[in-house]
Amino acid sequence: MTTPPSLVLPGGESVLRFAGGPVTLDRRDKAHRIPLEAISFVHAEGPSLAIVLTASGANEPTIYRVAGVDETAALAFAEAVTAALPATPAPDGAALVTTSLPGVPEPRPALWRRLWPRRPPS
Repeated sequence: MTTPPSLVLPGGESVLRFAGGPVTLDRRDKAHRIPLEAISFVHAEGPSLAIVLTASGANEPTIYRVAGVDETAALAFAEAVTAALPATPAPDGAALVTTSLPGVPEPRPALWRRLWPRRPPS
């Protein structure tokens, strides 16, 4: 199995990223992590791209739109994500999306704990 290339699609004040796992959408005020199971389809039309999430029942699907993108790059991005979508999507994609402040890294163990492991009691 080959690893898909890492794709970056800048548009306006947003940036979409895809490297075979979740799609990330970075905006000035929020960063969204969209698992592939949450995506119903991706649609590129002209200088815009829409990621449509799955929805159950009478709920309207959540749609993330990015405008001002390169048309050729948007088509390539949509094709790559579409090819990676699972056969069985989640029933409610919006429930799987995580949102955080942009530029805030995920928590990691403290550096000093990795550099200075605990000593056994004497």
